[in-house]
Amino acid sequence: MWSIHLYLANQIDNQNKTYMKRIYLLTIAFLSFVSVFAQNGVSDPKIMFGIKVGATFPTFTVSGADAKGVTPSSITSFYTGLAASMHITGVLSIQPGLSIVGKGASLSSSSNTTTQLTLLYIEIPINVMANFETNNGTIFVGTGPYWDFLIDGTLSETGKANKNPVFNTDFDNDIRSGDFGFNFLLGYRLKNGINIHTGYSLGLTNIQPDATLDKKYKNSVLSVGLGFSF
Repeated sequence: MWSIHLYLANQIDNQNKTYMKRIYLLTIAFLSFVSVFAQNGVSDPKIMFGIKVGATFPTFTVSGADAKGVTPSSITSFYTGLAASMHITGVLSIQPGLSIVGKGASLSSSSNTTTQLTLLYIEIPINVMANFETNNGTIFVGTGPYWDFLIDGTLSETGKANKNPVFNTDFDNDIRSGDFGFNFLLGYRLKNGINIHTGYSLGLTNIQPDATLDKKYKNSVLSVGLGFSF
């Protein structure tokens, strides 16, 4: 986590200043949302906060005539984040969050070249959760939308790293800076607050921005991790 902050802080161009502003504003927005909802929006004031960390296994769903011969496969990355769970009624709660999530894919083409695209996003999910109490803990399942903001990316081709960034300052030439989709979550939380969870994120945005190409790349991410609620 600190390495990401140090990396961003040490950059001198305007692009990275924009990244820092995004992270700051998104953090303030998340804390403000939690504060307002806690004071005005919940009939039952029970609120839990949590931290989470784990591994992601992202890939792309690929479609379009210009993507013929391109075969995607998953890579391995990570995620870490914060969440607030606020009881609504009965078994239902709402869970906004703020995370750093690694996505991307390895793309093999019919020309025997392999391109690996590794992307790093700030993600804001808002999930509706159903919680079912058991003798030793709670089973939880949920779904909801997420919004992603791209903050970093690397590209390697046939195993040889390309030091040039995947995108330029405005992100428009190579990868869209934003993504939208839905999360699906399942997990088990012990009474001491420790939980294990898995999830799947289905991206709905074509992150390939060239409108002249009949080629669509959409994020698809399987994840598994541990968390702690308090």
